Amino acid sequence: MAKKTVFQPIDIQKYEDMGYDISVTTHMGIPSSASCENIETILVTESNSDYYELVGTLEDETSRTHQGLTGLTKAFLLPGISISADRLKAALKEHSITVTNDYTKADFIVTDDGISDEHDSTFRSNKLMHHKTNMYMVYDGPADTYHNRTGNQMIWCDKVSKDYRLHNCDYESAQYDIYGITGLAIELGSKIKAGELQVVHQDTVVNASASIQDLTEELKDQLIAMLNGDIDDKNVAAGILPSINYTSEPALLYLLFKEVGSRINWDFSRNKDLEWWKEKAKLNTLERKNAEQAIQYFEQHGVLDSRNFKMLEPLCREEIHISNRELYSFTVQVKPEWRKYLKKQTNERKGSTTHKH
Repeated sequence: MAKKTVFQPIDIQKYEDMGYDISVTTHMGIPSSASCENIETILVTESNSDYYELVGTLEDETSRTHQGLTGLTKAFLLPGISISADRLKAALKEHSITVTNDYTKADFIVTDDGISDEHDSTFRSNKLMHHKTNMYMVYDGPADTYHNRTGNQMIWCDKVSKDYRLHNCDYESAQYDIYGITGLAIELGSKIKAGELQVVHQDTVVNASASIQDLTEELKDQLIAMLNGDIDDKNVAAGILPSINYTSEPALLYLLFKEVGSRINWDFSRNKDLEWWKEKAKLNTLERKNAEQAIQYFEQHGVLDSRNFKMLEPLCREEIHISNRELYSFTVQVKPEWRKYLKKQTNERKGSTTHKH
């Protein structure tokens, strides 16, 4: 049985069989703990094109036109994806799909858009791929035992700086760009390219769940009340928010975020599912906009219709300020290019309120 860890043995033959250049690769160690008790081996390539081609293999959904999750039976959840395993398991269970920790027994993987760890100088032990810059390599000090056993150098990582000092070690500069690939990335990439594994995005899984609901005026008001309530009410709201379809009712989402966006941001910063939903719903983008800017943003992204326009246009009027009222009267009119949104459109007359973000 294969373990779920990303640090599978490096199979250089499988890497080459995928069409990648092994002449520009080397094996290096990365610490999986601050104490350096465990140093794991990854494959480092100088080829950014090979690296990002493999990233795309692991991130891009297999074409399954109109099939959704039909025909799939066993899922392997990639380590480090941004939706919680509990939520994904519940959504998959609705389709009679089980989850396995053994990738060799799965017929598809559940992926996200964060396969490559590119944030800072720390190697995260749950990421399949690592792009780091301006790093050092050491072979003594904390890496002494590993180097003697493997002959590989260890890439210095911020996580070991708490217990060790770089100036006490013999070190060299690494290539400016380090493109690190774990053994699990190679194993999965090989199976995907051979047609043995399909790729399904985590958003596809969650959005196929029967628990997804559109935001309504009533639900918006309930959420605002709960998020302004006690801790129990807030926790209930935090559980509801990720179930809201972030592609529908953009004006209601905007009004929700203007009212309680800061609470959602700061009261639940460690809620994995809510963090994912906030990013998808563009909370931080919408919260900073006034009503006029929100209307323009929705039109630019193709999600503005008359219903959503007329929800926000009165708020724009409230922001109009006119002086010299003693001598003059004024008439406010919507500009001609926006007047089409004052009439109901065909899909709205039929009751459709769902749009793409």
